[in-house]
Amino acid sequence: MYNGKFNQCLSVVINCEDHKTCLDITNTIKKQCDAWYFCVKYDESKSARKGPVLKRNLMIYQTAYAPDIVIFKEALRRVCNYFSLCHNAVTFTELGVEPENDLRKQKYPIT
Repeated sequence: MYNGKFNQCLSVVINCEDHKTCLDITNTIKKQCDAWYFCVKYDESKSARKGPVLKRNLMIYQTAYAPDIVIFKEALRRVCNYFSLCHNAVTFTELGVEPENDLRKQKYPIT
């Protein structure tokens, strides 16, 4: 059994009809990521360089042990579901989880 760290990648797309709502939702999701300071990083891209931004994309990366991966993903999914229900503005996509180390190079077989 593999008890090491995993790398996780998540995508959150915020698409709103006004700039303030888009910014507020994005900042709330970023605060969720900042709460996991030691193992979560994110990149943000937006639809406009100047003027009102109506679409933002957060790519979220986490390197942690399995329980932290699951807890963070579900916490973020709940926040995104709330905004999706209230504003119909958020799309949450899990892009995958993989072991940090190459399992084929381990000394003992995985059971």
